[in-house]
Amino acid sequence: MGAVLNGQDVLSWISRHANPLTAVEPDASLGDLRPLRPMVRDAAVVGLGESTHGAHEQFTLKHRVVRFLVERMGFRTVALEEDWTKGLHIDAYLRTGTGDPRTLLADAGTPWRTAEIAELIRWMRSHNAAHPADPLRFIGVDVIKVRRSAYDAVADHITRVAPDLLDELDRHYDVIKPPADIDAYVRWLVREPDRQPFLDHARQADDLVRTLPVADGHDLALHHSRAIVGFYEYYLRGEVAVRDRYMAENVIWWREHVGGRSVFWAANVHTADGRPLEISYPPFPPAVHHTAGAFLRDHLGSGYRAIGGTFHRGSVNAGFAPP
Repeated sequence: MGAVLNGQDVLSWISRHANPLTAVEPDASLGDLRPLRPMVRDAAVVGLGESTHGAHEQFTLKHRVVRFLVERMGFRTVALEEDWTKGLHIDAYLRTGTGDPRTLLADAGTPWRTAEIAELIRWMRSHNAAHPADPLRFIGVDVIKVRRSAYDAVADHITRVAPDLLDELDRHYDVIKPPADIDAYVRWLVREPDRQPFLDHARQADDLVRTLPVADGHDLALHHSRAIVGFYEYYLRGEVAVRDRYMAENVIWWREHVGGRSVFWAANVHTADGRPLEISYPPFPPAVHHTAGAFLRDHLGSGYRAIGGTFHRGSVNAGFAPP
């Protein structure tokens, strides 16, 4: 058994190895981030974690790290712990400039309805306006709020390639397709005593999509369908492990179909290489599972690197219930 370090030993180790930061604001000079270069030199995906979603300084520092990875290391995608469908809406804004970040984030997940994330998106759009041949991209990797646009995209694809199957798809989607207000739908769904039929319909629709002939848009339609299954699987099981598995799969899918180096922006409990990791979130029982970071390390090996984030003291804006 190895020696147990006391607090002073830990502080001494930190003082010998630390590289102090001079600023946390996104537009500050990037010089003090140079020590990151050898740490992430050959990484295809860098997990960028945070210990809380509600701290200004962690978000602004992460924005600054994203700047470094984009401007100095050639990273081109931000993969956020946000829903797959909302991510596509944000990506469309980055590509076209149509819309407004604050409006886009109005129905995003609670952690991302912030001025700091809006500023990140504005910065990404300004980069694209200046570098149209080398754009930044955005993906939502979660399945917690899969919106109507995923169902519509699958239906549009079937209409193009196999219109005779549209009625069969509708028999499933008519039961499970959410209304426009996804937040209200989730609140209703979690009160339903029997959610298994919803997942059954999602899986049967997914099986149908998998029978389609391979044509333009096939892979994307399959991925929309897979996200719908993930949404209902999560709300049936209620386990963080479901979200982590889908997050990793979404990052991998994007890498295989879009390419480029990605920043996986999420909480530490998702980005860490946890094998397994126990999450304690009272009043719920502790959850023990492999994290998205563990799945990504399994798939990419040393091509996945995780950077954790934390702070010493201060207040946070939680925005959640329970707090």
